[in-house]
Amino acid sequence: MKKIAVVLIPLLVLVLVLGALGCTKTVYVTPSPTPTPTVTPTPTPTPSPSPSPSPTIAPPTPTPTPMPPPTADIGSRPCAFNGSVLLNGVTAPAGTSVTVIVAGYGYPTTTTMVSGASHYYIAVPKAVGITYEGQPVTFMVNNVLVTQTSTWTEGSNITKNLTSP
Repeated sequence: MKKIAVVLIPLLVLVLVLGALGCTKTVYVTPSPTPTPTVTPTPTPTPSPSPSPSPTIAPPTPTPTPMPPPTADIGSRPCAFNGSVLLNGVTAPAGTSVTVIVAGYGYPTTTTMVSGASHYYIAVPKAVGITYEGQPVTFMVNNVLVTQTSTWTEGSNITKNLTSP
């Protein structure tokens, strides 16, 4: 019995000491951090292709039909127009029709050849009872309106080279 007591007594003392020290199995729980919410991106809508408008062909611009010239005011000085004439980038042939239009009135002339180039010249008189001063002037070559323009000024001699497509 002495042998049992030698083994049991130290074992009992050890259990008592460990119990007094609080050496029991204790589980410590560490709280987990509060989860951060995940932001889910909102998808950007992809614009659906819109149909392309089909090209529209502009109706042809009507060629103005100028009125015959009114009675000239003999007491005023005319405004003269002159210049070269090209058709499709080439010198126009002699006799090509050129019309100067002022206030809706057409003043016709034809081209002549000068040193191998086509030229026109026309003196446009002021009309009786109509003010031409400062009025816009348009030109037609072979009854086709060209892009070149001018302004009617009494007594002027205006050079305006004309090109027609």
